[in-house]
Formats: sequence, C-alpha cells, structure tokens
Amino acid sequence: MNTAAPVPVSGSVLGALFASNKVTSVVLIDDNAARVIRHEIWIVLRQILEDSDSQTATAVANLLESNGLDYTDELPPADFHQAILDLLQSACEAARTLVENARFGEGELDRLYEYLGHSGIPVTPYSSPETAPYDAQLYFVDYNIGETPGTEGKRAESFLIKLMESHRPHRTCPAVILMSRQEPGPRQWGMIANNAHVVRFCFRYRDKQELVESEQHLAFHLMELFDTFPLAQQYVGHVETLRLSLASAAQAVANDLLRLTPADFCAFASTRMGGDALSSARHVRFLFSALLEQALCGDTDVAKSLTAFVSSLSSKSAVVNSDGVSLHDLQGRILYDRTPTTIAAPLGFGDILVDNLDSPNRFFLVVTPECDLEVRAGGNAKAESVLMIEGAFVTVRAFGESLEHTALMNGASGEAGWIEWNLKKLCSLEYKVLRDLLPNTTANKRKWGSLRFQFAERLQNHLATDLLEVGTEEFMEGYSEASVAVFLSQDATEHCGMISLCHMRAQKEEKKSELALGEDVGPLLTHMADFGMTVEEILALRRLSPRGEFITKLKQFKLFLFSNVNGTAMALVRLKSGDVNTWIKPGDWGNANPITK
Repeated sequence: MNTAAPVPVSGSVLGALFASNKVTSVVLIDDNAARVIRHEIWIVLRQILEDSDSQTATAVANLLESNGLDYTDELPPADFHQAILDLLQSACEAARTLVENARFGEGELDRLYEYLGHSGIPVTPYSSPETAPYDAQLYFVDYNIGETPGTEGKRAESFLIKLMESHRPHRTCPAVILMSRQEPGPRQWGMIANNAHVVRFCFRYRDKQELVESEQHLAFHLMELFDTFPLAQQYVGHVETLRLSLASAAQAVANDLLRLTPADFCAFASTRMGGDALSSARHVRFLFSALLEQALCGDTDVAKSLTAFVSSLSSKSAVVNSDGVSLHDLQGRILYDRTPTTIAAPLGFGDILVDNLDSPNRFFLVVTPECDLEVRAGGNAKAESVLMIEGAFVTVRAFGESLEHTALMNGASGEAGWIEWNLKKLCSLEYKVLRDLLPNTTANKRKWGSLRFQFAERLQNHLATDLLEVGTEEFMEGYSEASVAVFLSQDATEHCGMISLCHMRAQKEEKKSELALGEDVGPLLTHMADFGMTVEEILALRRLSPRGEFITKLKQFKLFLFSNVNGTAMALVRLKSGDVNTWIKPGDWGNANPITK
C-alpha cells in the first residue's frame, strides 16, 4: 500500500515544470483581462495623480469633462475605463503600479494569474487576441472573447489559426489551453482545434472554474499537458515534412494527369465506356489514386518523411484524450464510402443497404457482380435480381466459418462494434424494385454507403468458395468511455463526484484490453489527501496500461471498481477496511459485481 502524503504544490513545482519545457513566457487572452478601476482604486488613483502627476491628472479630467462627467465622481463609467488606462501608460510609477496590481474583471482569472505568478515566469494578460504576440510557449485562451450569441469561439479560433501558422515555418508548436466558464461541449471546441490545425498533444480544453479550483488542480493539468509536449514538438516537425513531401508528390501526379488530351481520352472513353460520363469520371479518379500510390511508393522524400512520422505515432501518448482515437474515423472513411455521390449513384457491387424502418442496425451487402449491375438503355441492368448478404451490428464478435466482420466503429446508439455478415443469410430482390425503392427515403430500405472494394470482394469470394483468401488491413477494434461514480468508503452515501474510465479494446481478447482514467479527474484531485494520492500518481492512472496493471495500480490505494448487475453503472470505491464484499451498494444497484479482485 502506498501511504505517501500528497506533495504540496509550490511555485518551485510550476517553475521547474516550465523550465524543463523551456517555457519562458505565458500569455493570457481573455476579455476580462483588462484591469478594473474599482471605487477604492479610483479614490487612491485620483489622489496620486493630483499629488505627483498633474499632467496625467489634467488629461484624465479633460477626458471626463469633454463627455459631461466630473473628475471627482466616485467612479468613472465602464465605457471610460480603457481610455483612462491608456492615459495611465505614461503616468507616474506609483499610479501605474496601483493599476497593474488591481484585480481583473473575473475571479477565476485573478486566481489563474496568481498561481502562474508563483512560477517566476513572466505572465502577460491581453484583453484582445488581436494584440497578443505569437512567440510565447504557453497560452491560456478564453473560448468566448466578448462575442455575441452564435459567434462564440470565432475570435479564439482565428487567433489559434494565426498562432499555428506563425509556428509552422519553424516546425514548433506552443502549448494551448482553451478555457471557458460555460462549457461549449467537445464538438464545438473540437471544431476549433481542427480548424486551427492544433496538435492534440499540445492542446487542451478545460473548464475555467475547475482549472483554478486550487493550485494543485492547475499543476495537475499543466503536468499532464507538458507530459506529451516533447512528443508534440517532434510530431509537428514530422507532420510538416510529411505535408510538404506529400504535396510535392500529389502535384507531380496532377501534372501528369493534366497531360491527357480530349482527342486521346475521348477515343478511350467511347471505346471502353460507351462515352458514359460517370464511368469516365470514375476512371480518372482511379488513374489519379493509382498513380499517386505509385508516386508515394517511389518517392524517397515521401518514404523518409513517412518513416519519421510513423516513429512519432508509434510513441505511445502519455495520457488518453477524451475525444477518442481519430484513426477510427480515418479508417472508417476508407472502409466505407458514404459520400453523397456514392449514395446517389445507381446500385452497384459492394453497396450497403440498411433497414430503414424496422432495424437501423440491420444491413444488406450487394454481391451481384459489377458487370451485371451496369445500367443499360432504359435504366435497367443485365441482372434481373440482386443478391445480398445480410448483416447485423454487434458489440461482441462471434466466430464461425459462415461469419465475416467489418468494423462499423459506431452503431445507431453510438457504441463501438462491427457489422457481422452471415453468409448463410442471403436474400434477393428484383433489380427494378430496388431501383425504384432506394431514392425514396421513407421506404423500408435505403442506401447506407458502399464497402471498400477489396473487402466486398473478400466477402463475395468467401460466399462462392473457401479456397481463396484475400488479405486485408487490420482495423482498430474500439474505444469507449464509461462514467464512474467515486465513493470514499464502504458507505455509498459518501459520493464525491464522477470521473470517466477510458477503455481501448484489444484485438479479439478482452483481457488484453487497456484502461486509463479520463480527463475529468477533479474528484480525485479534490480528495487527494483522503485517497493518499499525489498529483503524479493520479497522472500515472491517466496513462493507458493493460487491464491487469491498471487494476493493480488502483489496489495500491485500496480503490476497487464495481459495476451493477446490468453493466449500466460503475463505481470506484475507497475501501479503507474489509474486502470487496463489504461495500454498501446504492439502492437502485441491486447486486453489484466487483471488477477489481
């Protein structure tokens, strides 16, 4: 058992953290970062100016008088705060010091500025992103910088775009924390990060109140951010090299493709494709993708940059990100074509239909050969009926000679899983019926997309014969997060908040899966002393580790995982005494199953 007391956070911790990551300046961008001239400051400020700086005192008096105001008013209107602050830039040192030490217009910003000030690193606040510099190493940027409803995040996004562009030529990236008191949700801030091409390793979104709840909270989030920062710097350099080499290879292929002449291509299209514009366009796309593949394989610059890029991808990220794994999305776009062009195209081999009315998780794969489905005069195809394999969305894969699986990533309810194609479940419909059925969005079947040709061909071959095996790429099995209630003892009433548990599903074997705590570890940080944990130890639980190792780490702090009998709720319980059978479960749990043994 680990009985070490939590390490208190001090200026030396933040200072050492910044020094080790070569952070020499910090920038705060928030519309509340303008100093506020409160009543008590205004009274003292007037006296200082009258005693020591008559020139500035006169300038301030003239400003107010010209607008029908009295210099001796208890407090100038908010409209004139910034104008007076501008006049004070050249005022006497005592007046400037008074204003510089004044609080901001927001308590959370005051605390953030105070905590960062303990590090000894210069911290500069800006109330507008348009005046902020691009050469700092750490930025705290407010999500909503004085915008009107519906435009939130736009100024922050614009600043981040310019910030990343300024660093791109140097192949570096700053660390950025986007913060807000009203959480916009992962989709909104995720769009900002994507549009600004921010590297996730050096970017976080944080609730402002949670960020500054204590200096320990701030230290934890900064330690987590900088834990991946060296990898981010390496990654950015590799990405820039890869981007330039890929652009060069793609441009060379485009130049070759543009050498096609109408006379040459028209003869080919009329002979081989009957002059059909859709088939000709598809052939040009095939030419480009095939030539690009050849160029990528033969270009030494691309090969070197890809190798370097993969080396950074192979470096396991120190912490898990709550937005999941983008590789799922990229692979899904390759595995399934769900573009509007494909959805609107005539029925073809590899198309996937979905049961539109009865079950959104019931699929049908068209395996009739491509040539038999080619549209001919009159809008019909050679095939009178269309053969389809039936599939269903599953979250647990079964194994059998008649089953094939392709990764769906997310079902109709958002859970990760597969399409399980059952080769013993075949059906067919008349071509004419399907042709008239698919454009109707309220019909019992609609086109969902198209399966990548190699995978559709594999299923077709498997259906026809077991003698032919076609190799295919491996796809990641799944990523999910579960909400977990945190309890301090056996008594289920001592509930101290919710955290999340990240689960990376491994290939085929559940016991080889990996676990980590999610980003919302606030309850653990708040009750660190009760759990006997340090910031570093909580951060260690944020790193993906094999299921057994993760559970062993929990047991070091007498922490045990439970799930209810239906598997719909989970709890992390601190058992100071007794065993897993002594926990008093919440009333609506019934019998709970201990996961940690």
